[in-house]
Amino acid sequence: MLRIVMTTLVSVSFLACHVAENNSQLSQQSPKHQSRGLAGSNACSFEVEPTIVDLNDSEQLYAWEGVSQSTLQGPALGGKSLLMEYQSNINELVGDTGPLDLLRRQRDLYLEFFGEKAGIAYDQIIAGELGQIEATNCLMSLLFEIHLSRLTSVIDPAEFQAIVLESPLDGTWTILAAFGKEISPPKIENLIPMVESKRAEGYSYRFHIHNHPFVFGGGFGDIGGVLIPSGLLTGGADLDIYNTQIGLFGMEKALISNGFDSIIFSAEDISSFEIAFP
Repeated sequence: MLRIVMTTLVSVSFLACHVAENNSQLSQQSPKHQSRGLAGSNACSFEVEPTIVDLNDSEQLYAWEGVSQSTLQGPALGGKSLLMEYQSNINELVGDTGPLDLLRRQRDLYLEFFGEKAGIAYDQIIAGELGQIEATNCLMSLLFEIHLSRLTSVIDPAEFQAIVLESPLDGTWTILAAFGKEISPPKIENLIPMVESKRAEGYSYRFHIHNHPFVFGGGFGDIGGVLIPSGLLTGGADLDIYNTQIGLFGMEKALISNGFDSIIFSAEDISSFEIAFP
C-alpha cells in the first residue's frame, strides 16, 4: 500500500491545495535511432523520498526534488523488476516489439483505413528525420515500476505522465508525476501549479513524459505501444498538450515510452508534425 511521505523539499499541503484549486545514446538503428534494452544498474534510484498526494481512489501525484540528473539518465534498474515482467508478458503476446516494427505495423493499418496522408509522420520517424529513439533509462524504469505496481495486471492498458524541471542553481531535477489506472493519464492540470511555481523560480522545463501502453482486442488489429504522438490524424491529444506546454512554459522536449524503448521529440520536431486531416 502506497503512503503519503513528507519531505522538507515539497509540502503535501502545497500540492494538495493546488490540486483542489484545479479540480482535482547507444548503437544506431538509423540516423537518429539508438538501441534498446535494460542495461541493468543497481545504482538506479531517485535518491530522495517523494511526496505523494492522493487525488482520488485511483489517481496519485508524486513529487521528487533535488534529484541527480546524471543518475536518472544512466542505466535502468537492474535485477528482477515489474518492468521485466511486463516486457516478458508483452513479448509473448506481440512477438517483435522493436520500435520501428511497431511503427510500421500501425502505419500500415492507418494507410489501409485512412489513406496515404496518415502515414507521413510514421515515415519521418522511421527514417530518423523526427525524434530520437533511445533505450529505457533509469528514470523511465523507475516511473514504470511505480506505474505497474498500481495496476491489477502489469499489462493493463493505463497511462501516466510526468514533467521534469531543472534547477538553475545546481542542475538537479524536480520530477512531477501523475499516475492513474485508466487508458488516459490523470489530467496534466494537476501538475501545472507546481510547474508555474518552479518556472517562477527560474527552473527550465526539460521534458514532458508519458507512456503509450499496448492495447489488445482493439477493433481493427491495432495493438498500440507505438512511439508517436497521438493527434496526428485530426489534431488534439498529445500534440495539443505539447504545443500548449511549449507556449506557456517553454517545454524543451517530449518523451514517449512503451516500456521497451523511448522516443524524444524536440520542440522543433513537434512544430514539424503536420496533421493529416485538420
